[in-house]
Amino acid sequence: METRVTLRPGVARFVEQMVRMGEASSAEAYVNALIEERIASYDPWFRRKLAEAAAAGVGGSTGDEAGGPKPPRLT
Repeated sequence: METRVTLRPGVARFVEQMVRMGEASSAEAYVNALIEERIASYDPWFRRKLAEAAAAGVGGSTGDEAGGPKPPRLT
């Protein structure tokens, strides 16, 4: 899937600097890596909630319903 995003000027400069320093091969690769890290940080919480829901015999719940962590709003 391809999605276009517009980075704020300060964020774009930061990403460009990270690419120049060799942290990633491109801005796209850097942003994807950050998002993948964020997903991985939520993974244990989601697995636990899914296991709890399965044990209770009900469907899974969203982070809002379960009172779990919510991803930051990207504005």
